[in-house]
Amino acid sequence: MTPRANRRRGFALLEALVAIVLVAGVGSALFALINVGLQGLLRAEAHAESVSLQPHVLSWLRTIEIDNLAESWESELSLTSQKQQYDVLANFTRIQGPAYTKDTIGAPGIHLIALYDVTVTIRREGRLINRFVTRRVESEQIAPPPQP
Repeated sequence: MTPRANRRRGFALLEALVAIVLVAGVGSALFALINVGLQGLLRAEAHAESVSLQPHVLSWLRTIEIDNLAESWESELSLTSQKQQYDVLANFTRIQGPAYTKDTIGAPGIHLIALYDVTVTIRREGRLINRFVTRRVESEQIAPPPQP
């Protein structure tokens, strides 16, 4: 055998290293792609959970009374849905008011009203499921309607 024939039998060390680097690059790219897909799946599942809870949370928010139209207010709720325990935290932050208004339609009299941003955080087992912001108007009657 000639020396040239011996060289062609197998891979050279440089070729083997290039092949290993290529396989590692493709493997890491595939891993990153799978990881992004799994993260997207987890976000989608959390969003689906949150959407099923939102009607309950919004109806609960309507029942909360804010004492003296406070600057900020916080309220908590434990909610069980589909055998899962959820912790809901609502943070009320007054963004406008209180202002005086005279209402003649629903509840006659003079009222103080305030507008609140409500940040709602939903957690399950300490893990954040969703966070959303809504608004709420709170009023307090300060003078009864005038007597005719």
